[in-house]
Amino acid sequence: MGQLTAQQLNALSVQFREIANTILDYRIAHPLLPADDADLEMLQNSILDSATELATQSAIQAGSEAAEAIQTLINVTGEIKTTIKGLENVTKVINIAAAVLKVAVCLTKVDFGGIKNGVKDLVDSLKN
Repeated sequence: MGQLTAQQLNALSVQFREIANTILDYRIAHPLLPADDADLEMLQNSILDSATELATQSAIQAGSEAAEAIQTLINVTGEIKTTIKGLENVTKVINIAAAVLKVAVCLTKVDFGGIKNGVKDLVDSLKN
């Protein structure tokens, strides 16, 4: 099996959290012997720990996937400034500025998918 994507890891994390919550609901809804409740609690907490680890791995994977886009952004910063300075068409300047803002917002939100898409849109706006 190949490496899981950030999206797959995140989806698994969400599903494991939901399973752990279902176990909690079961524990609340059913009268259990203390030993059984303790066993289920231990399993529930272990599942939650696994969900947290999957979420962490998802963020790491997504960060790796966005690293190339971030490097592209760093590389085109000079081109962005030069292009804007040489433009007469205000609409194109507005489009470039909007693309830069989109990337900036995604960076502040640590939205790796948005960063990748935003950098692609930014590079495209420089070409058009």
